[in-house]
Amino acid sequence: MSSNLRNTTTLFIGVGLLFLSSGMLFTLVVVRAKDAGFSTQAIAVLQSSYQFGWLLAAIFISSLIHKVGHIRVFAALTALASSVILIQILYIQQYAWILDRIVMGICIAGLMVVAESWLNEMSINSDRGRNLAIYTIVSWGAPIIGVWLLRFGETSGNTLFLLASVLISLAAIPLLLSVSKTPQLIEVEFFGLRKLYNITPLGFIGTLIAGMCHGAFFGLIPVYGVEINLQIDQLSNLIALGLFSGVLLQWPIALISDKFDRRFVLISTASFAAFPAIYFSFIDNISITQLYISISLMGAFTISLYSQCIAHVNDLLKPAQIVSATGLLVLIYGFGFALAPLIIGQLIAISAHFFFISNGLLSSSLALYTLYRTIRTKPVEDQGELINIPVASPYSAVVIAAEEWAEDTDLEYIKESKNPV
Repeated sequence: MSSNLRNTTTLFIGVGLLFLSSGMLFTLVVVRAKDAGFSTQAIAVLQSSYQFGWLLAAIFISSLIHKVGHIRVFAALTALASSVILIQILYIQQYAWILDRIVMGICIAGLMVVAESWLNEMSINSDRGRNLAIYTIVSWGAPIIGVWLLRFGETSGNTLFLLASVLISLAAIPLLLSVSKTPQLIEVEFFGLRKLYNITPLGFIGTLIAGMCHGAFFGLIPVYGVEINLQIDQLSNLIALGLFSGVLLQWPIALISDKFDRRFVLISTASFAAFPAIYFSFIDNISITQLYISISLMGAFTISLYSQCIAHVNDLLKPAQIVSATGLLVLIYGFGFALAPLIIGQLIAISAHFFFISNGLLSSSLALYTLYRTIRTKPVEDQGELINIPVASPYSAVVIAAEEWAEDTDLEYIKESKNPV
C-alpha cells in the first residue's frame, strides 16, 4: 500500500468515527431531552444552538488554526468535544445543554475544517476527485449508521453518550499519528455581504433559503418524531431514509445541473422537494409507512439545494473571488439553518402538521424566487462543474476552494457585475 493511500485511508477512518458520533448525538440529544421533560420549544432551541456554534466557528476557527496549527487545534477540539458530551450526562438541564450544543457545534465544525484541509493536502490531481467522492460517501454513510446505533441502547441511560464520547476520542488517533505534512492555508481578503448580493442576488437569497430548508428538514425531523411519539427504531429509520435517499440522488442531480441551466434544475429540485411536503401536510393520523415515503421523497431533493446554490455562485466568480464568496455563503447558510428550527420548532409545538407545511413553503419559496431571477436575467454563459457539498459540512467548499485556487489568487476585489443573477 502506497504512503498516500495509507494516509488517506486512516484519515477516512478518523472522519468516519467523527461523523458516526455526531450523527448519533444529533438525534440522541433530542430523544433524551424529551425523556427529561424538555418542552418542544426548548428542544428546537437545542437544535439551533448546535448550528449557532457552527456560525461562531466560521468566524474564528481559521485564524486559530493559522496561529497554533492544525494538529494542536484538532487535539484541543477533540478533547473539548469529548468532555462536553460527558458534561451533558452530569447536568441534564435546559440552559446547560444549550451551552453544550453551542460548544459542540464549534468543535465539530473546527474538526471538519482540519480534516478536510488535511484530505485536500494529501490528495494529488489524479486522485482528488476519487478522494472527495469517498469523503462524501463517508460523511453521509456514517451518520446513518450512527442513527441506527440508537436502536441498540437505552436512550434514557448514559451508555450511548459514553459511546459517542469514545468515538470522538478515537477519531483523533488517525490524524494525530499521520506522517503526512499538515496543510497550508492561504491568506485571503474578504469582501462584504452587500458586494456578494450585488454579484448574485439568487446566490445570496437562494443560499439563505436553502439553509432554512435544511434546518427545517434535517434539524427538525427528530423534533417532529418525538412530538408524534415515534419509537426510537422508527425515528432512526426515518432519519436514515431522509439521508440515504438524498445520497442516492446527489450525483444524478449534479450531472444534470452541469449539462443544463443550473437555475432550471434548482427550480425543479426545490419544486420536487415541496410537492410531498405540501401533500402530506393535509393527511391526518399519518401512518409510519406514509412517513417513510414522505421523508424519503423530501430528503431526496432537499439535500442538493445548497450545493446547487454554491455552484451557481461559483459560475459567476473568478478564481481569486471564490474563497471570499464561499466564506460568506457559509455564514448565510448557517444563519438560515439556525433560524429555521427556532421559528418552526415553536409552530410544531402547536401542531405537528407545521413540520410539513413549513418545509413545503420554504422549498416553494426557493423555487419561485429562482424562477423570478431566471426571468429577470440572462443564463450563465460558462457553467463550472457542480461540487457536491455534504450537508453536514459546508466548510468543504471553503477548504477546497482555498487549496485549489491558491496559486491563481491575486487577492483583487471583484468588479461590480453589470448583470447580477
